Amino acid sequence: MSDNGTNTSTLYSGATAPGSPPAKVPLTVSIPGGGAPTGVVYNPASRFVLSTHGKTGPALFIFAGEHGSLTAWNKTGTLTQAVPVAHTGNTVYKGLAMVTMKGRPFLLAANFGRDRIDVFNSHFARVRMSSAFRNHGIPAGYAPFNVASLGNRVYVSYAKQDPAKQDDVPGRGHGFVDVFTDNGHFQRSLLRRGVLDSPWGMAVAPTGFGGFAGRLLVGNFGNGRIHVVNQRTGRVLATLRNAAGSPLTIDGLWGLLPGNGTAGGTSDVLFSAGPGGESHGLVGLLRAGG
Repeated sequence: MSDNGTNTSTLYSGATAPGSPPAKVPLTVSIPGGGAPTGVVYNPASRFVLSTHGKTGPALFIFAGEHGSLTAWNKTGTLTQAVPVAHTGNTVYKGLAMVTMKGRPFLLAANFGRDRIDVFNSHFARVRMSSAFRNHGIPAGYAPFNVASLGNRVYVSYAKQDPAKQDDVPGRGHGFVDVFTDNGHFQRSLLRRGVLDSPWGMAVAPTGFGGFAGRLLVGNFGNGRIHVVNQRTGRVLATLRNAAGSPLTIDGLWGLLPGNGTAGGTSDVLFSAGPGGESHGLVGLLRAGG
């Protein structure tokens, strides 16, 4: 998890059985330089290699930060300190994803300040792809807020920029979601305004998630609601509701992630949030009702 306010990252496991909450692993990784981490990806590949303190090995986790930095961490270097690997000036990174292009892994960073998706190769060098991951139909004043690689498609969510182009401006209809190929070719505009309110979290519901299994979940940072979307048509099928039947609202909702049996059960969706105006942190999970 990215702990944006404390410039750290914490690990969680558990929550694999009913009644068992997520548990923090006793390891906290510091993000240097006031990194203010946002997006984080797990690196399953042998690339994205770090060399620190005479030890070399692939990064285990890679982070994007609001000050334009990418940092990475593995077990072979300084155990509690991430390592700076790239920096782009005058940039606000809000999200991060990993994709494979022509058999090689790349990083995609949502550059909210400069209204683009930045692409990095496995040497952490930025790759110039001026026409990739762009939809010129997005109106001025909106910029990539997050990016997610789901299956063989890349989803980019957009939020309205504040005057400084550093934070989003929440509000009903403030948002878009586009679909691209892994190579950055625009496919379609999936969602436009409507129920969107600074959308950030995006995930595919796991097979055990009731009638919404396999559908796209889109979470709004602005109003904390989660919508169920048909990935092909863009139709909003439902809004997740609580046990009382009211729309589920999670204050400061950020990430959505299907459980994998180690963190969360395989029928669960984990979430992270920054309630109270991002002054606190919350990690929890969602389970489909019976």
